[in-house]
Amino acid sequence: MEIKKLEARPFFEAVLDFLESDKRTLLVRGLFNQDKLTVILQAMREAPNIKNGVFVTGYISEVPRLFNDSLISRDKFKNPRLKTNYKIANTTIHFEKQEQSVEYNFAFNTDLAVFYPVESALFDEKRTNKVISKLEHSKATKNILITTNDYSNRAEKLYPFVDEVLILDTSSIDKKHTEKAKIIESNLKTEGREMPY
Repeated sequence: MEIKKLEARPFFEAVLDFLESDKRTLLVRGLFNQDKLTVILQAMREAPNIKNGVFVTGYISEVPRLFNDSLISRDKFKNPRLKTNYKIANTTIHFEKQEQSVEYNFAFNTDLAVFYPVESALFDEKRTNKVISKLEHSKATKNILITTNDYSNRAEKLYPFVDEVLILDTSSIDKKHTEKAKIIESNLKTEGREMPY
């Protein structure tokens, strides 16, 4: 398994490479949640082989908060519903609940399954096992897991189930990102912990 830490442009290119490769499952890590989702959506828009997909999410009511900052205005969600088709990033997608029907196959004839967010499920072993089971039952051609609040080593629990790990480093993209990264690092040091990557 490969682990790479990349800045925005090389990260985007690595995601495109993954989408066109024989690899099946990618774990996306990084400090900035919106940046990760935004780059994944950009890659979906550019990848010629991604026409349909499913977003596996925790709670459908959280979709507008989680997604809208990464979407152009015409694609923003107001009241999304499970199993309803939407068009985002030139891809027809629908939403599924992360912890529902975890023992059943899903995403048949689907180019991409994106699990977002996965980090909160990693705090509890039962929930982690449900995410892993859901991933193992995905029949999508490609799977991408995107962490959120990724300030620990918890995401490493997923390493045995992925082909590649890409870490998006946008800490130097602007002053705001640089300051936030320093605050996160300082807070972790105060707790006696180190940055996970």
